[in-house]
Amino acid sequence: MPTYMPSSEVNQRGGPMNSDIAMTADASAHFVADRGGVPIAEKDAKASRLFVHFALICIIILQRFGVLLGSGAIFAALPGMFMLLAWLVWTGRARLDTEIALYYLAFIATVGLSTMFALSFPDNRVSLSVVSSVAVLITYSLLLIKPGKRFDRTVVLDIFMFYARLCTVLGIVQYLVQFVGLSVFALGTTFPFLKPILVEQVFNFDPLTTWGGSIRRATGIFLLEPSILSQLLVLAAAIDFFLYRRLLWLPAYAVAYMFTYSGTGALSILLALPPFALLFYRQAGRLLTLAIVGVGLLAVTAVLVPDQLNSITNRSNELSSTRSSGYARFVGQFEVLATVIDEPRVLIGYGPGALERATFFRRGTAGTAQKPMIDYGIIGFLVFLALVLKAFWRWDMAILPLVVLMQFMTGGGYFIFFPLIAQYALLLIWAAPPKPFEGRPASAGAEAA
Repeated sequence: MPTYMPSSEVNQRGGPMNSDIAMTADASAHFVADRGGVPIAEKDAKASRLFVHFALICIIILQRFGVLLGSGAIFAALPGMFMLLAWLVWTGRARLDTEIALYYLAFIATVGLSTMFALSFPDNRVSLSVVSSVAVLITYSLLLIKPGKRFDRTVVLDIFMFYARLCTVLGIVQYLVQFVGLSVFALGTTFPFLKPILVEQVFNFDPLTTWGGSIRRATGIFLLEPSILSQLLVLAAAIDFFLYRRLLWLPAYAVAYMFTYSGTGALSILLALPPFALLFYRQAGRLLTLAIVGVGLLAVTAVLVPDQLNSITNRSNELSSTRSSGYARFVGQFEVLATVIDEPRVLIGYGPGALERATFFRRGTAGTAQKPMIDYGIIGFLVFLALVLKAFWRWDMAILPLVVLMQFMTGGGYFIFFPLIAQYALLLIWAAPPKPFEGRPASAGAEAA
């Protein structure tokens, strides 16, 4: 964890004598150090905190804001994030990641190849949208910028946790106050004057627990859908439990999670834990503690709010219902892929925007794997996957990329959902762990206990 820097450790020139000492997030000292041991001036530390706050305001607080464009949307987070990144680059606190740039250029090449082939040899089962490829390339250009030596990466997780906990509390309050006649779910309904600058109407803006019912699921007010809140809660819990090793907020995350009635977040952590256990088997004690805490929370939940727990556990039955989102996401998209998987053209794809405009498309089946595979082919998908893995993988806090990748790949429609991609980039590109404890198994010797 970052620690205070005593005044005795600051030399006469104003710089730290021990560059391994890092400043706390409340700016108690004049200098901090990044993990490479390079001192960071107070001015740069303040700029770093401002960047993270404004980025998370764009990503979380303003998630419902933007402009509808056809069947899609331009989120307020997109221009906001790029303006913030441009400011950091201009002031020398961020720079181009040349390694990621090579992967990005390879992805551009696959997108271009698929687009040119689709325009030259059209398939009468699909129609194209060149705007779709532009949106994809703009979205993932976000990954090209990384923090420089003057950026204080130690503050990112602390600030993220503040906004995650804010959504946790608001989600609980939002759910409970509906029973006394206060409903704050769709901002356009509560504040009609905001409708022209809201994108929520193309999402699950009226998240009822049951069809025809009156009880609504928690979204944390700012987030677009209950499933997005469920994923945010799981990320916050993973950061607290694995990185900070704190248990205090876990019950609150669990309560808020139950009020989302969503299985998406739980699925992502369940899928992430097996590879984490294989990579960091010496964390077995930590995983056992997690299992005990999880069972305890489930037991308490089963007694206090059995309806919420039953609603979530019963969602496993959705896989057998063709009209459910679970079926569309985990079964339907493979049925769509099966339509074209034996065609040679699937190697290079059917062109930008082809999936949603195909005669064989089914609503809700635009998965993060299926969408680039249909549009840009198996080759394009593999290049895209290499780009994402290169940008997001972190050995120093591996639990986060594992959870993020599971959320990203199992979520529906996340391929160009800018707020979530920006959130993932902030956590996995811009953040430093509170303390190093997950060493790289292959090269760092043994993992920390």
